[in-house]
Amino acid sequence: MFLTFLILSAMLRFNSSILEVVDMVVAIFTQTVAQHLLFLAIPADIVGNLRFVWLAIIIWAFFLRSMGYKVGSWWSIATATALFLGMLVWSAVVFLNWRQGWVFNQTMPELSLTLWVFLLFQVQNILIQRLRVANWVKKTIAGFYIITWVIVAGNKIVGIDLSFTTAWASTLLGYVFFRFAAALYLRNAKSWLVIFAVDGKI
Repeated sequence: MFLTFLILSAMLRFNSSILEVVDMVVAIFTQTVAQHLLFLAIPADIVGNLRFVWLAIIIWAFFLRSMGYKVGSWWSIATATALFLGMLVWSAVVFLNWRQGWVFNQTMPELSLTLWVFLLFQVQNILIQRLRVANWVKKTIAGFYIITWVIVAGNKIVGIDLSFTTAWASTLLGYVFFRFAAALYLRNAKSWLVIFAVDGKI
């Protein structure tokens, strides 16, 4: 998936005609559907706001700490921060241009969408999967995540002219980074408890 993200970034950088066609078709379809779902625009604006995402990440970290995952709570904030800074650097490398002065066309991936995907995978794997409820409840929650992503991404496609491929690449990167961060945490969490002299769950 990370390779897919790199390929999408390169194709966007060099204005691939294939991606332009895909983005145009999705944009037309999204704008047509959005005309009938205008009541979702304000909630989607709020949820898709970068400050709102960071607030959700901080609340999630405090929740983890309250559940006894002391190292995990700091790890969640630290990895989200690293992801955010990494996205800014990558976007500057790919999209920063000189046109009678520096011009920063867009971010790739889209910052808030990527952070939401990263956070929701944490919630799904750490909390939802461990709930003692029927599988259909877990699937319903997962479906709610997907619907939320579609609404927020669609709102950005219509509102700020975000391309579909950028939105999809954001999802890929958020998932890949979650897998990387989770593997790193599980491998080193015990030693971190000793290093930082704290007790807690892993």
